[in-house]
Amino acid sequence: MKKSLVTLALLALAGCGSNLPANTYDLPPEEVYQRLVAGDLEDFKNRMRCGIDIFIQQGGTTNQSVSYRVSSGSQSVASFDVELVPVDGGMTEVKINLPPKGDGEIYDGTQTVARPAFRQPLRMGVEEMVASRIEGRAFNIEGMPNLDINGPCFMQKEQWRMGQTPKVGDPISGSRAYGSRDSSLSDDWGE
Repeated sequence: MKKSLVTLALLALAGCGSNLPANTYDLPPEEVYQRLVAGDLEDFKNRMRCGIDIFIQQGGTTNQSVSYRVSSGSQSVASFDVELVPVDGGMTEVKINLPPKGDGEIYDGTQTVARPAFRQPLRMGVEEMVASRIEGRAFNIEGMPNLDINGPCFMQKEQWRMGQTPKVGDPISGSRAYGSRDSSLSDDWGE
């Protein structure tokens, strides 16, 4: 039992260090890659999604990058990549790439989408997902801002709780927040 606790503590500390630059881990790219592709993404999906039914497909190039493609039904709703950059001394810098959208990036909290797949800002959720997997700890979004408390994300989660499973492209029913569907809202992230 003591050995298991020591092992867990060491895993939690691996890659953490106050002297390391941000997003840099004291692990080789091979180890970072293995940690990122191990296990499932259910915690990330369940805590970050906005109530629509989504599927996350993980792929990539061994020891170089991990790609995530997110769909709802047959429609692509998001994608992001994690690039692993070798750093001197056997360390790895992690670069998170989200596609641009307008003057920002997808799900950055500045654009409105009719049926969002994720709570916003997505980047903070992806950063936490990456860090928690590399550091061997639980995914935790406590303290992360939610830039959509009363908008479509909130409404979709309520539908989910009532047993409905909305998908991108489903009609939006009238509500105090949005009334009828606004034609300026889009489900398309330009993927």
